[in-house]
Amino acid sequence: TIEELDIPQLGEDGTEMWRFFRDNFGPSFTLWNSFDAAASTELDTTMEAFFEGYRSDDEISVERKYIVITGVRR
Repeated sequence: TIEELDIPQLGEDGTEMWRFFRDNFGPSFTLWNSFDAAASTELDTTMEAFFEGYRSDDEISVERKYIVITGVRR
């Protein structure tokens, strides 16, 4: 069987969501740390705005879709 599922990432503000993502997702953390202070600040501002783009009333909800494939080996 194939299931398409979604576990949204929820948060109260874009800054909180970006900091969590930046600090807990290796490639984002590596990229952010490779920049000088000005570039890191620019990335922070850009990503905070990205997350704010998913705002609905008092909450931000970003889709995180994935597929589960279940089968039986013969």
